[in-house]
Amino acid sequence: MNWPINNNGLFLLMIPFAIYLLPDDSNNEVGSGSETITEKQRRDSYIAAVVEYAPLAAKQNNVSPEEVLRINSDRYLDFIVEAKLRNADIIVFPEHGLVSLDAVEDRSGALPFLVQVPEIGKNPCLLDDSEVSVVNFQLVKKLSCSARSNKIYLVVNLGEIRPCLDTDTNCPKDGAFNYNTNVVFNRDGDIVAKYRKHNLYVGSEFDTPPYPEYVTFETDFGVIFGTFTCFDIVFYKPAVVHVGNGIKNFIFTTAWYDELPFLTATQSNSLWAMSASANLIVSGYHHPIGGQLGSGIFSGFAGPLKYIFDPNSGSQLLVSTVPIIPYEKPIPDMDSYTLQTYQNQLKTPTEHFFLKEKLQIYSTVVLNLKKNTTITACHENFCCSLTYALQPINLDSVGAYRLIAFNGFRKVAAETAELGWQVCGVSRCLSETLDSCTERTNPDSPKLPNFTKFQLSTTMMKTDDIMKPSLNTLDIDFQPIPFGKFKFTREGGLIEIKSKVLQFISIQTVGIINRLYRQT
Repeated sequence: MNWPINNNGLFLLMIPFAIYLLPDDSNNEVGSGSETITEKQRRDSYIAAVVEYAPLAAKQNNVSPEEVLRINSDRYLDFIVEAKLRNADIIVFPEHGLVSLDAVEDRSGALPFLVQVPEIGKNPCLLDDSEVSVVNFQLVKKLSCSARSNKIYLVVNLGEIRPCLDTDTNCPKDGAFNYNTNVVFNRDGDIVAKYRKHNLYVGSEFDTPPYPEYVTFETDFGVIFGTFTCFDIVFYKPAVVHVGNGIKNFIFTTAWYDELPFLTATQSNSLWAMSASANLIVSGYHHPIGGQLGSGIFSGFAGPLKYIFDPNSGSQLLVSTVPIIPYEKPIPDMDSYTLQTYQNQLKTPTEHFFLKEKLQIYSTVVLNLKKNTTITACHENFCCSLTYALQPINLDSVGAYRLIAFNGFRKVAAETAELGWQVCGVSRCLSETLDSCTERTNPDSPKLPNFTKFQLSTTMMKTDDIMKPSLNTLDIDFQPIPFGKFKFTREGGLIEIKSKVLQFISIQTVGIINRLYRQT
C-alpha cells in the first residue's frame, strides 16, 4: 500500500500499549433524520459504544470483495450484540471498516465494495429482496436488521455508489458518484441519516460532494448528534459550523494518520472536544503499521472518558456513560489512575508508523536543564513563555526539551491542504537536534528530569466565538495526561496552564493550541 506522507515522509517508530479507562456504566436526501422525544425519555446521560476495528483486507488476505464484506459485517454484528448486552444506546464503527483501506486505493478496484444506500426513512430490514435492485442491498439489510433486533442506534461508514441522474452536469465518466458515507440506523432499523465526507484525504478515489452537508440526527434519548469523518475534523465546514449551531454531541468515524509531536489520534480528539466543549464519539481504524490507531469517547474539559491506543489490541469494543451536557471542567479525582499509570517505565515497543511534523518552520528554544528560569519563543508576533524548574540531573545520558511556538497555516496531507493553528508547547526530544523532537521515546532513549514547576502562558491568541484554545497533552507512554493535573485559565488575552504534579509524570508533549480556520 502507498501510504500518504508529508514533507518528511512516513516514519517507522515504536510505541507501547496505552489504554485509559474510567469506570464503565455498562437539507436534501442526505439531510437530517429525527424521532419524537417525550419528556419521560429525556436523560442526563447515554451509553455510547465505539469499536476500534482491524478489518479483513482483500489484498492482504487474497479474498474476494464479497467475502470481505461478509466477514467484516459478520464481525460487526458480534460487536453490536456485545454492545447491547452492555446496555449501549448507540454503537459506532470506523471509516473504511467494512472494506479496508486497500479496497479504496483505485476507483475501479473499489467498485465491488460499494453500496447503493436506500433513501432516508426506508427500513431495509423490512423490504423484500424483490422490491429492491440496489447494489449490495443484502449488506445494508443485514446491518438494518441487526440494529432492529438489538434495539440500538448504529453508525457505519461505507463506500456509497450513487448513479448519475439526467440533471447531473458533472457526472464522472463511469456514470456514478462514489462517496465516503456515514449511514445511521435507528433502533427500528430505519435509515435516519447519511453523511457524505466533504474533506477527502490525499489519494482518495471517492468524489467530493458539491457542497458541505450539515447532517444531524435526533435520538429517542434526547440527544441531537452531528456527524463527520476523519479529515473533516481539520476544517471549518462542516464540523465547526455544527458547533456554532449549538450541536454538543458528535459521531466521528476515522482512519487517522498519527503525527508527532502534536497530532496523534488521542491528542487530536481530546483537543477538538475541549475546544468545542463537546462530546466526541470516535471509532478508529486499527492498522498501526500504516499509522492508523486509536479510538475513544471524549467529553469537553474531561478529555477521554475511555480510549484505547494500543498497537497490539486488534479489534476492541469500548463502552462508556456519556453526559448529554459535556463536562465543563476536568474530572478532579484521578489519583488512583495516576498511581497506577505514571511509573515512567516504557513497555515493550511495537511497530507503529508516524507522520512527522516539519518543525523547521516553527520557532523553538532548547531548555537549560541545569537552570530554573523563564524562556520565551516567538513566531509571527505570537509569543510563548515557559517558567520552569526541573528535578536535579543525575543521569549519564540526557535528552532535551524544546519550547515551541507557531502562528499561521502549515501544509498537511502531502501538502495538499492547510491546517491553521497557534501552538505554544513543550516537547520532549531525544537530543538537541530539532528532528529528534518528532521521534518516539523508547526504552533506550536518553533520559530527562521531570518538571517540579511548569507554567506555560501565551497572549495575542486570535480566538473566535466557537472554538477556543485548548490543552494538548501526552506522556511518554502515549497516554493523554489528565486535564485535572493542570490549572488551565483563559482570561481575556491571557491563556495559561500550570502544574505542580509533573514531577510524577514524564511528559512527551504539553501545550496550548488554538485552531485557526479559513471560513471557506
